[in-house]
Amino acid sequence: MTRQDLVCRLAGEMDFTLDQADRVVLAFTGAIMAGARAEGRVVIQGFATFTVKVASAKRNRAPNTRERVLIPAKKKLCFRPARDLRALVNNGNLR
Repeated sequence: MTRQDLVCRLAGEMDFTLDQADRVVLAFTGAIMAGARAEGRVVIQGFATFTVKVASAKRNRAPNTRERVLIPAKKKLCFRPARDLRALVNNGNLR
């Protein structure tokens, strides 16, 4: 499902225009990004938890030159689905 598919489905189910549904999707994703940046964690009960984690620096080899390079530490956003979502994906139904 793409963003446009989500917008169309939301517009159909909620009786919104496509523009209104697009603004809802943008507001939702923007709120997740802002919450992750500010607090490092966003919990949407029954759906998922988004957590910011730090990936430590590591040494690796460049594939072309085989030279050792340092990959700097960075932050990454992790997605952990809620139990109901995992059950839906694995079993095809909610618990």
